[in-house]
Amino acid sequence: MGTVVKIDWRYWPGEPKKVCKIDIPYKRKIDDKLVHKLHDFIRKSLANTSKLDLDEVVVGLSGGLDSALVALLCRQALGKDKVTAVTVDLGFESHRQQADFARDVTKKLDINHKVIRAYKLFKDYDALLKERGPFTEIDIITRAIHDSVFQFADSRLAAVPSTVDKSENLIGRHMEYFYGHFAPLIDLYKTEVNDVARLLKIPKNIIEQEPGCAEAWRDREVFGVSYDVLDPIIHLITKKKMSAEQLARRYDIDLAWLKKIEYRLKNQKWRMQTQELLL
Repeated sequence: MGTVVKIDWRYWPGEPKKVCKIDIPYKRKIDDKLVHKLHDFIRKSLANTSKLDLDEVVVGLSGGLDSALVALLCRQALGKDKVTAVTVDLGFESHRQQADFARDVTKKLDINHKVIRAYKLFKDYDALLKERGPFTEIDIITRAIHDSVFQFADSRLAAVPSTVDKSENLIGRHMEYFYGHFAPLIDLYKTEVNDVARLLKIPKNIIEQEPGCAEAWRDREVFGVSYDVLDPIIHLITKKKMSAEQLARRYDIDLAWLKKIEYRLKNQKWRMQTQELLL
């Protein structure tokens, strides 16, 4: 254990030959009113799980900003006694570092925290089948963490909020998400998540954590740019319906790279359409 998962470049856009930051208004107003709406959403979402008698939440805390922000918003909305952040250590050196970082994060944010050491679970997952696909190495890590968080939540009769944000959901950053009972950040671009974090005075060292998987690859590696550059492009393609060709002409951006981004955005719709197909 401890081997970094290599990037399979068949599935990622990579670094563009030329790109620029697009200066357009695409963010909502980030203020106390928005934060109160997020609190209300969390309280209402937890109330909607009442048939299962769930009155607490367990947040999978990876060491990244999204999960830290979700944990803080839940603590603010529900109270400290109703929220536990869980960090899963599968034996990787990066996971031990994440656990140490998570302890520091939860101390600063005044959130209850528990570390689950799931070495054996991961070892069993890893040995289950000899065959390997292009995403096996990272997906078995995701599944082991996911199952550990939910098992702990089950023991507490607690709901699990997803920590996915709008950018990750639209671009398909993860093959498998941390699914949950509700998703507080689902309508916030990654850059908006950063803005909310700054408004709530989350420590700078948490905000500056590089998005991505510590034991695999960072988002900047697979997309070639930061979210300051990527989010406006996501907005223009998904909301303004601009094509890759239009974007390339208007903003002088690498067309081949834009087509890969466009392809990912247009081919993530199955995530949102599954329920419609079943009705």
